[in-house]
Amino acid sequence: MKTFITLSLLCVCLFSKLESKAQFETYVQANVVSYYPPVGPYNYFGYDLTNLTDQTITVEGYLREEGGTSTPNYYFTVTLSPHENITSGWVYVLGATSGAEIFITNVY
Repeated sequence: MKTFITLSLLCVCLFSKLESKAQFETYVQANVVSYYPPVGPYNYFGYDLTNLTDQTITVEGYLREEGGTSTPNYYFTVTLSPHENITSGWVYVLGATSGAEIFITNVY
């Protein structure tokens, strides 16, 4: 069973469509996914991304320990078709009492 943590991040970014050089406003919904219950002394996390636009976009970002400022971070780059939603598998492992947060660094 997977549980969606309400660390929802609505990232509003601008990107340039190469064919027309026009600017489009993009909305990407990003959530941390926690796989519950923890397995042994570990807690496993992934991400859930939704493209809310009519354009194919590439999303760059990372997961890190909630409240943390150092590595390890799990970096990702994902290309999403219009209105596509994807959920990753277990990509980031922390201690059983730790949480994770997601950051979007670029959308194009």
